[in-house]
Amino acid sequence: TEAGSPHLSIDGGSSWKELVKFLPAEALKEVGTFRAEQLRTSHAAPQRVVVLTNTTIAWMSSDSGEKWQAVKLGAGDVKKPRLKRVAWWKWHPSEKDWALAGVLPPRGSSSAGPAGVVTSGGQRHRSTVFYTQDAGKTWKALSTDVEQCQWAVKPGGDKRRILLARYQIATGSSRDSSLLEVLASNDFMVTHTTLIGDGVAAGNLVAAARVHIHGDFIAAAAPDASSGGGGGGGSGGNFGRLQLWLGMDDGQKTPQFQAAEWPANMGPVRSRQLKHLQVLYTAEHMTLLFVPAAEGELPWGHVFRFSPTTQELEPLLTDVHHPSSGLAWQAIAGIEGAFVANRAVLDQGQNLDRAERRFNAQAEAASEDRAEDADSDEATGASGSGEGAGGEAENERYAVRTYISVNMGLAWQPLRAPLPSEGSAAARALPAECSKQGVSKNPCSLHLTRWTSASAAPGIILGVGNVGVRLSENPEHHSVFLSRDAGLTWKAVLEGPHMVTILGHGDALVAVPLRTPNKIFYSADGGVTWASTPLGSGDSAAAAEDGKSAAAVRGLFTHPSHTDLRGFVALGSDVSPSMTVTPLSLAGTLTAGSCKLPDDSSNVGSDFERWSPADALEDAHTSKRPVCLLGARTQYVRRKVGRLCRTGDVKPTPSDLRNDAPCECTAADWACDVGFHRASYTPKATCDPLDGIAQPNVSALCAATTEGHVLVTRGYVKSPGNRCSGGVDLSPRPEPCPGNTGLSGALKGLFERFKSIRITLCIVSIIGLIVLYHFKGPRPGGTCMMSAKLRRFGNHAKQDEFIEDDEEREFLLPGRNS
Repeated sequence: TEAGSPHLSIDGGSSWKELVKFLPAEALKEVGTFRAEQLRTSHAAPQRVVVLTNTTIAWMSSDSGEKWQAVKLGAGDVKKPRLKRVAWWKWHPSEKDWALAGVLPPRGSSSAGPAGVVTSGGQRHRSTVFYTQDAGKTWKALSTDVEQCQWAVKPGGDKRRILLARYQIATGSSRDSSLLEVLASNDFMVTHTTLIGDGVAAGNLVAAARVHIHGDFIAAAAPDASSGGGGGGGSGGNFGRLQLWLGMDDGQKTPQFQAAEWPANMGPVRSRQLKHLQVLYTAEHMTLLFVPAAEGELPWGHVFRFSPTTQELEPLLTDVHHPSSGLAWQAIAGIEGAFVANRAVLDQGQNLDRAERRFNAQAEAASEDRAEDADSDEATGASGSGEGAGGEAENERYAVRTYISVNMGLAWQPLRAPLPSEGSAAARALPAECSKQGVSKNPCSLHLTRWTSASAAPGIILGVGNVGVRLSENPEHHSVFLSRDAGLTWKAVLEGPHMVTILGHGDALVAVPLRTPNKIFYSADGGVTWASTPLGSGDSAAAAEDGKSAAAVRGLFTHPSHTDLRGFVALGSDVSPSMTVTPLSLAGTLTAGSCKLPDDSSNVGSDFERWSPADALEDAHTSKRPVCLLGARTQYVRRKVGRLCRTGDVKPTPSDLRNDAPCECTAADWACDVGFHRASYTPKATCDPLDGIAQPNVSALCAATTEGHVLVTRGYVKSPGNRCSGGVDLSPRPEPCPGNTGLSGALKGLFERFKSIRITLCIVSIIGLIVLYHFKGPRPGGTCMMSAKLRRFGNHAKQDEFIEDDEEREFLLPGRNS
């Protein structure tokens, strides 16, 4: 509640009781009143939950909340341990009794972390981390000074594997205690491997100012020694200029980190951008990164792809919208490599789908506009607050548009607007600007302000937005849209702004009106028809019904797996920060019982169908040829439209819902090579050369080799992890080198071999001179003699070496040897 008092419901939200009513009285006497701060549920055992509080006792239930036990994390004497307040908790992904827990030092202590260094989660602290293998009954220390820690379990790997980033211990002026090292351990830190820090192989990182660990991927922002940072930085977190380093941890060998090489059309990346970098998505062969704009107040940033097989980061989408509510980017759950994102484009009358040819061009244009506005306000005496008409004009300059990619971000296109025959008459009404599509540079498409999808309901997306040139800032212009093919085609289903969610494997689709939250709309037949039912009962329903309370929907929640037919609606108002949580259940709307024949979807009596996200793409081709995504044709099993049965009773797993089959390559399987980019985010956009980037010169390539052919890029490279074979081949094409064939080629090869021999002889001669330089005289039984002059020169050099050694030893402590 608002006062921090936890309440528990064990009947689906119909009734609630304070958590203290379920707690053992003896344990409760030790703590008295408390405030709940975090709730953590185990994925390995969903009925197991832990509640972290503001005291030294946490509470755990292993039976979905019916019985509870106290969890104490102590250190020191076994009989009288010093109890610690648990600040965070991470369950093991597969072992139900294993967990990591971190405790923070007392506020104001010297170990509380570097002052003034703030992350997205607030102040950075140094945790002491413990682990348990018996559900919190006993604890063992893992490490101190930890900044972040997580399980790093891989299929077939050691279940104990952990990755952690911790602050380096300052042992001298050359070490900075605000810098981080990254360690990996397979035995709970009995032994460990250093991934970043002292002792790593030459060329790897010895320290980092920021670390992002996301699955197998590790990103580190390290002080740039070339800018004067020297790997140092003050303890207050002022690290100077930072450089981005990237690596992939496969759990077998120490990753080799490489410095990020930014695209040639991108200006210098500032340290502030790296400090706010986000990891959006990680797959086996690649990672997607979001880098905010250089100016913090600008509401956009850029998305790049990193792959260990390439040196340069590849730009995937520019000007991705980043409002205060969070980044407008989501992976379509359950559909590998499919994403929906919004772009915030400065509207200057250009084609809004065009990609930035230079990354800072839009930011520079925005700065110029702000400067002109400031001059205009000063001349007219207008306020510069940005409110009122001026603020609206400022917002209108940015066109927010929605795009989709179904091939891991390699190509993007606007969401297709529903056809006039698709959806209700009110919801499918098009704005006047869409009637001029034939003339406009920016044809109308669908734009979403929010959307949701679920792995348990493959291909189904519910979104809220509008059709037009841009996303309307007026919520009254928004409607609800439905896609059943992973966002390739859409249908308007409800008019007006709503909060939406997916329940029960997609068996029920739910929408709650923002304006009048006294009822909910739902569809139990896949979005074909919609019905309404009153929201809640008693006081909460009456408050929403009378209209005087100005109730508004603050949230619509269900289980993260979207497999339950129950959910909750949070109602609030503008006059109070408190909210009322109202349960909803749609189990009674599915009247046909359990769905039949999930394993035989080809049977006419089955309630299930096989669907592929490529189906809609295939229908778009006049040839009707098969279309593949990421080099494979993936089929999913889901409930048929119009069936009113419950998929949840069958309880299919994600692996049961999909089947992959490799197929031939198409143009969509090829990414842009280094020095190329897609000039626009439209269908079939080609990879064009970047401005100012020199293109491969066949003569120069041939001159640098003796081979009869050289490979010249066509601007494309196979997407990492793509499983296609045959079909469209856009790999580098071989070009002949006439000068490297025939007599001229033979002479060139002979010259190159002779040149390499000369180099070898020079190296051997230098080595011989070095050996001769250190030779003191004739060896016993030997016949080689040095001249007295050369011998004296060598002796003098050796004497100088001894003198230098003595000078160094003067500064060693007594009793220590170098």
